[in-house]
Amino acid sequence: MTKKLASQKPPDFSLPKASATELRGRQSIRVAFKLTAKCIEAMNILGSHLRLKPKSLFDHMVQEPETLGAIAVKANRGDFEDHPRMAKTYVISRDAAEILDDVAGSRGVARDALVEAFVAHLMPLIQKEQVRHAARKDLVVRMEHHLSGGRKLLDDMIAKLGDNDPMCDQMRNAMGVYERAFATLTAFIDKGQNIEGFDTEG
Repeated sequence: MTKKLASQKPPDFSLPKASATELRGRQSIRVAFKLTAKCIEAMNILGSHLRLKPKSLFDHMVQEPETLGAIAVKANRGDFEDHPRMAKTYVISRDAAEILDDVAGSRGVARDALVEAFVAHLMPLIQKEQVRHAARKDLVVRMEHHLSGGRKLLDDMIAKLGDNDPMCDQMRNAMGVYERAFATLTAFIDKGQNIEGFDTEG
């Protein structure tokens, strides 16, 4: 029985091998763009509100080359050239950089203008986030009032039952979770203030 088991070949659990081309495509590289201040600000807003890093944004940008090509058709190079641009370097994948160059070249549009047009395509998303940001600011005020009530209730429990009472311990634990959640949410709202007053139309 032992010899029979020993003679059996173990199952093949070999992993698929990644090609050198695939690995090079995923490699991160630094690419310099010349973009308008509004485009850069919009990308910063998407990063702070959707937690979307620039590399992920560029990967999303090139995910559907046909869609990117349709956006390229709408890119108005005249309007783009009328606005001052500044140099901005982003870390993106090699694949994303190559697809951007290919689409821009095939559509006769500058690569920077293509990026601008894609970010402009995301303005409705930023508009929705502006509404959500305003709602969060209103709700966090209500949350703070609720938190203040919880603090007062804990003080009353301690005054009537003593600091070591089990009810006080449980309430203290609950308030600790609440305090940390409140601090995290307020920090998120403060970080997202760059969306306030951002003009998605102009």
